[in-house]
Amino acid sequence: MKQRKLTKKALAMSIACTLALSTAPPFYSLVNAANEETMTPAGEIVPAANSEQMQETKETASDNEQATDESAKNAGEQEKTTNQSANTTDSGQATAAGSAAGSDKAGEVYDLPALTVEAPRPDWESKLSPGTVTVIRPADYRGEQKSLADLLKEVPGVHVREVNGKGQYTTVSVRGSTAAQVGVFVDGVLSNLGGDAAVDISTIPIKNVERIEVYRGYIPARFGGTYIGGVINIVTKRPTQADINASIGKSSYGGYKGSLEVIAPLGHGSLMVDVNREQSDGNFKYENYNNAATVAELDKFIATYQANVDNADKSACTYTYTALSASQINGHTVDYYQDHLDEWKTFLSTTDASGNLVLYNMAYNNAVVKTPSPTVSKIGLMINSLSDYNRKFNANNDYAYNQLTKTEQDFISPILAAGSASARTAYINQLIAAGNGDTLNALYYKIAANKIVGYTAVESTGITQTKADIAKAKDTKQKLGDGTRYRRYNDYKNTDAIVKWQDDHWMTKVSWKQIDRHLPRGLLWDHSPFAGIDTDILDYPNAQTKQKLTSTEAMVGRRDTAGKLEWGWNLNYLNQAKRYHCENWDILDALNPNNMYSQIPMRKWSAFDSNRWGGGIDASYQAGKNHLLEFLVNWSKENMDVAGSRITDGTLETGYSSANRYRTDYKQELFNVQLQDTITLNQKGDFWFTPSIRYNQSHINSGNAVGYEKNKDKPNKWMFEAIDQLDNKMTWQLALKKQVSDNLTLRSTYGTYYRLLNLYEIAGDGGSIMPAPIASNNQFQRLNFPRPEEGRQCDISAIWDGRLFGADSKLQLTWFYRKSENLLMLWRYGFDYWSYSNSARGDARGVELQTGFSWKKWDLNLAATYLKTHAQKWDDSPAVNAYEIWTITQPYTPEWEGSLRLAYRPDKQTMIFGEVKYVGEMYTSNDLIQRPIVQDALTTIGLGVKRQFTKNCELVVGCNDIFNRGPSLKCHCRDSSGKEGFTTNAEYPLQGRTYYTTLQYKF
Repeated sequence: MKQRKLTKKALAMSIACTLALSTAPPFYSLVNAANEETMTPAGEIVPAANSEQMQETKETASDNEQATDESAKNAGEQEKTTNQSANTTDSGQATAAGSAAGSDKAGEVYDLPALTVEAPRPDWESKLSPGTVTVIRPADYRGEQKSLADLLKEVPGVHVREVNGKGQYTTVSVRGSTAAQVGVFVDGVLSNLGGDAAVDISTIPIKNVERIEVYRGYIPARFGGTYIGGVINIVTKRPTQADINASIGKSSYGGYKGSLEVIAPLGHGSLMVDVNREQSDGNFKYENYNNAATVAELDKFIATYQANVDNADKSACTYTYTALSASQINGHTVDYYQDHLDEWKTFLSTTDASGNLVLYNMAYNNAVVKTPSPTVSKIGLMINSLSDYNRKFNANNDYAYNQLTKTEQDFISPILAAGSASARTAYINQLIAAGNGDTLNALYYKIAANKIVGYTAVESTGITQTKADIAKAKDTKQKLGDGTRYRRYNDYKNTDAIVKWQDDHWMTKVSWKQIDRHLPRGLLWDHSPFAGIDTDILDYPNAQTKQKLTSTEAMVGRRDTAGKLEWGWNLNYLNQAKRYHCENWDILDALNPNNMYSQIPMRKWSAFDSNRWGGGIDASYQAGKNHLLEFLVNWSKENMDVAGSRITDGTLETGYSSANRYRTDYKQELFNVQLQDTITLNQKGDFWFTPSIRYNQSHINSGNAVGYEKNKDKPNKWMFEAIDQLDNKMTWQLALKKQVSDNLTLRSTYGTYYRLLNLYEIAGDGGSIMPAPIASNNQFQRLNFPRPEEGRQCDISAIWDGRLFGADSKLQLTWFYRKSENLLMLWRYGFDYWSYSNSARGDARGVELQTGFSWKKWDLNLAATYLKTHAQKWDDSPAVNAYEIWTITQPYTPEWEGSLRLAYRPDKQTMIFGEVKYVGEMYTSNDLIQRPIVQDALTTIGLGVKRQFTKNCELVVGCNDIFNRGPSLKCHCRDSSGKEGFTTNAEYPLQGRTYYTTLQYKF
């Protein structure tokens, strides 16, 4: 269609919005733009059968070509028609979305040719994805402030683990896999980096995303690599018409979002610029369930230590009575004062009119009475008790010496300097002969009296430390309070931008994002519950660590069609910089000098810089009437440089130490060749067989360890040498699909998998994790690298697409099974290092159910998963001669999980929707013997309202987790018999009741 210029009004508005976004302080809200608003010419909301479709389970191989042709024919119609056709087209099929129905006549819009991220493909591409695929369109949730993690929770077979809490490090697993066994792609380019254990999906923005494809079981050949769990492909928006969208929203706990999107023609194609901002303080309220027990322990500690202090005071009281030979002091017996220690301490500090202690006066007079005329020998012994040696080992003597005046100390100095008792006696006699006898007697009585006083006035070192410990415990107790906490270090600020240009053949894209956040602390410390997290208690468990991640990606590609051949190529580049820094390290280090924790490398700060170049060629070819071939070859090379405290900052320890084993440069090359053939088995064209074969290769190496030069001539040099490892293998997949009727389709897939390992799994970090050594002649001489994980999977599905219960419906029921071998486990292989080894195996089986019903005013969507896993591990470290096999659990893998969404439209401008999400109980560790911990099931309910005021303006108001269940989630420790032990919080408490509101406007 003819392309038109932006109106002055629209252009001025776009400039104003851009300036506002670039100069304003942090947004107080932000939301999904209304760029995919579904409107009738009268400004009415299209019935939810289409516009509020939560997700579409794609049964791709049986897609009806006639429906596909119909969708292309109606590419310029309203989004209602687009969504209807989307239900019958493959997830990878380009679907035109140009809609002029919702445009404002006063502000003209462009109506551009349909452009797709993958570029145009033949309509028979619908047969290229024969496995289970679920497609989620973020536009269907516009204004609801959902993240990628929130959307993936709607997919059966998928479990999202918000490891560090909402908005923080988050991973995804599929059908019981680990997070590392899931491939995440953006526009068909792999996001998994070799330097990461798994993809952190909290760092992937969805504002500029058109759809999210989730593949389980059979993975199409167009995704390079092989993944035991599945593949998630995130497809960015394709610009279809000139448009300007802005949105702003606010949510609880300081959450706010803001976005601006501008689409305009440029040359023979179109340009999209999208800028987004999201941030939150995350300071929600929760209760620490371990607090009461900790306070009780502190009370017990305080009582015990206070009893020690009281016993010392009672002992001093008894000593004083004995030393004074008194039955009563100040009119009270010793028993009275031992029962009234406060009164005793008051008496000890009582002074007379001259300022002398009353106890000193009593002790002085007692000494005079006891020894009216001290002999020279007694005087000598009394003064000698104040020698340096005697003062060092007796605090009372030191106290008595310090009570003497400077003149008195000088007077006795020659006596203390005497080399023997006879010399001391001779000097005292000289003093007496010189007329100093009364002075010597007075000193005798003063010293004797102060030694008695000193017994009560001077604390032993142990008692002083005990009192300090009591004071610290009381301070800790005060800071713990009643257990109420507000989550700390849970804030994040995410900013991202994308610039994308496309025409009929070319596509270029540059994206940038920055994640600036603190890392919240887990409520476990040293594997035990710690009540001091999120309090003012200064210690390493409350280290204030900041993460800053900056990523830049670029991609250029071209696609062409020649007859029945459709092919394309792309080049891509990714740069990622991660920075970690403990902001209160100096304070913690000063409070805990020489603490072992502070000596661990990279605790204070660390930096990880990754650069990856890649490229690929893929093609689809219709070979006759019965064969549809797809071919892919791609390659990538990643370099990662590492720096950190006590490694590269000049504080590296000399000689041998674990710090000397750290490595600071890594490389990984990936190479994939994949071929798939979709074969039509009958004349009717409703029965397909799809085999595929894949060759996948990984080459990993690292440089020498930082301490290589110091240790290269030593027997243990293997610990410091460069690492080089190559892994490769061929795997295959098979799929059968039969369209039984217009409404019913049956499908089955089977295949093998081979997960190539990441950098750390192969090379370790060199410090605490290393490749396992191989012994020869009782000496470690070389390294044994773990092998890639591998296994096989199968599934069987039945899909119904048609009328049911008086509604338009789509149901899919899938049974799946996967068996995995060579699974990685981490074992202690040496005195100060651990190693990965292929010492586990397991299987997973279960059922997935996904349904969608749409009536005239109601919509119902349901997703449910039943999953049963079984796994075993064994210790193959050198310390074990004959290893034993243990049955273990799969951590963070619930047996039951599901979601339900119900929407009601009382009129054409209003929608009321509710959601229920359920995650069953699950183990949080894999140890069934020592201390298994089970996390409770969690059910959350959300409600919301959408109101369309005009065809360009919409307001969304809602509340997630209205009963605030997230923060109250509990874990229980159970012994091997199932008996309950302690109860504690989830390691990272979840944000609960969250209110949100979104205002979005389409210019």
